[in-house]
Amino acid sequence: MKTAAVLGGSGFVGSACVAALQEAGWDARAEPAPRLTTSARSPLELISELPRHHATIDQLAKVFDSTDVVINAGGMSTPMAGNSNDLFGANSLLPGVVSVAARQAGARRFIHLSSISVQGRMDPLDETMQHRVNSPYSNSRSLGERIIEGPDHDHAMILRLPPVHNTTRSNTRKLGRVARSPLSSTAGRGDRPTPLVLLENVGAAVEFLAAYEGKAPKVVLQPTGGITTERLLELLGDRKPWHIPVSLAKLVTALLLLAGRRSASIHTLGRRIELMWLGQGQKPSWLTEAGFVSPVNVEQGWATLGRALHSY
Repeated sequence: MKTAAVLGGSGFVGSACVAALQEAGWDARAEPAPRLTTSARSPLELISELPRHHATIDQLAKVFDSTDVVINAGGMSTPMAGNSNDLFGANSLLPGVVSVAARQAGARRFIHLSSISVQGRMDPLDETMQHRVNSPYSNSRSLGERIIEGPDHDHAMILRLPPVHNTTRSNTRKLGRVARSPLSSTAGRGDRPTPLVLLENVGAAVEFLAAYEGKAPKVVLQPTGGITTERLLELLGDRKPWHIPVSLAKLVTALLLLAGRRSASIHTLGRRIELMWLGQGQKPSWLTEAGFVSPVNVEQGWATLGRALHSY
């Protein structure tokens, strides 16, 4: 039987990974992620710090012994976090520590779950290592990719996730309330894609990558199905959103993001409004080209989620 260890496997995304792996017949187990902290803010600083964590690496290597695939679903998914050493320890240093431990244990593959935030407002998003960080959070995620970029980590790959949604997520419930309210609005024709994904489809994508036997690229984007800004709000709110001029939407979001240079919470709000109004393109995912099919249909999934959100 194939074996997998999921760090952070009791968390929001990690638990979905464990469930998808087990449903596919894996011996998958959740493992706690070690708590790390670092003052490093560059790839070279992080790489030079790795030897100082040899005890943690050795401990993890024992945990990963006889494990085929290691998945890192740990980290801090908190875009409103400040420039804290805990944030960079969880999102930047941890991937390097886990990658070294997985290799030491002989794991066939290490899958690190990252974030599209590393490319900021790039449009379209792609599967390159071109990063455009615009916040401490996106910088921490970017460094988490950089630390496992080199040849010493050729067993490591990165799955970039857009914002992940289901009913247990507070951000999902907030989006549902907006979609049902008079504030529901989109820019122009509302035909731009918006990069959001359903939780179940993330777990399935991780299982596909874990089971894939061939040569996989270093970076893979989570497929989103290309749902548009208008259709998303319509499915979640069961009503047509207002349409506002694109020029007005760009002006408001630009002002919010400008103010967000001094406030992580305002920056996060600006990005969420920008995605709701203007969306963000994404190049085709290698996963789709390799044969992955999301188990939850995009239209049906968001409509089901919208109905469930009516009780919140």
